[in-house]
Amino acid sequence: EIIMTPQLSDAVDAIFDGRPPTHWFLDAGGVEIAWTTPALTQWFEGLLQRYKQLMDWLTTKRPPVYWMTGFFNPQGFLTAMRQEVTRRHKKNGWALDEVVVFTRVMPDNFKGPKEGIPEGVYIRGLYIEGAVWDKNNDCLGPPLPGELFRAMPIIHASALKQEDAKKKYAAYKGGWYECPVYTKKRRTDLNFIFAPLVKIPVDERKGKKKKKNPMANPHYWTKMGVALLCSID
Repeated sequence: EIIMTPQLSDAVDAIFDGRPPTHWFLDAGGVEIAWTTPALTQWFEGLLQRYKQLMDWLTTKRPPVYWMTGFFNPQGFLTAMRQEVTRRHKKNGWALDEVVVFTRVMPDNFKGPKEGIPEGVYIRGLYIEGAVWDKNNDCLGPPLPGELFRAMPIIHASALKQEDAKKKYAAYKGGWYECPVYTKKRRTDLNFIFAPLVKIPVDERKGKKKKKNPMANPHYWTKMGVALLCSID
């Protein structure tokens, strides 16, 4: 005999409507404890993908490329990466509070390292909103008409001392945009992960009469609301 509790009744109604039951992703206090999607099929597909990534990692070896969306706490994942890189450079006097996350967008045809894994991690599954990644110029580009989101190439995230990271950023003749990354479309502090620097177009003016390229200013991308998202559901 099955006793139909209010929670079980709500779950049956949600499944009938094709929605994931609320208590699958929210606890009794309303705190989010799992990923959220509007459709039950998307939620279950996410469950299978997360299970596969974690089981492959547990039973075989570290993934060459990590599916960022598959982590419930991606901030913790990046912090663990920083700690690992810092420990590797312990002899060089690195300290965790002096280390920052340094990212690099890989070429569009890059699928992962062929041999060995360098310092840091490769991450995939991010989407860009408000812009596109111009693979020809290796920088941000204007969004296409009618397109809200675009899949990003694989990104390599590692850790560097602050002064070393500044030198690498200064080597690029263009500017940088501090691009926020969120776990979902709703941009709140609870959904914020980190804000890597990404390349913006170079201002290639020749002569004072040439008009300045507005896209060479990071404020342009701020006004466009450019951000990276782990999920667009």
